Amino acid sequence: RTVPSGGLIVSNGDDHNVTDIVSQGCWTPVVHFLGEGEWQVSQLRADCSHFAVLHHGKKVGEVVWALIGEHNMHNAIAAIIAARHCGVTVSISCEALSSFLSVKRRLELLEHRAA
Repeated sequence: RTVPSGGLIVSNGDDHNVTDIVSQGCWTPVVHFLGEGEWQVSQLRADCSHFAVLHHGKKVGEVVWALIGEHNMHNAIAAIIAARHCGVTVSISCEALSSFLSVKRRLELLEHRAA
């Protein structure tokens, strides 16, 4: 209840803890992704490095990036929704995420040499 009424709560519909808290009441609009939410993602590569963004079942964008993992894909959809609330189009968000380079060393493969 501390988020201003002009703000937005972006809620993972698969996280029942968040859903329970939000259902207790708030004064802020809530947008859900995943679960029964209006926003979804569709993996186009098994490692989640390429995915489609769906709004009400319609594909509205795609992201192809260097990151992998469902958690990163879920963070991306949440960021797209938040940016849209601030006036950034989904296509601009997808383009920006597709050009995002993660920090060096994150998930970097290292060659192990015997001493």
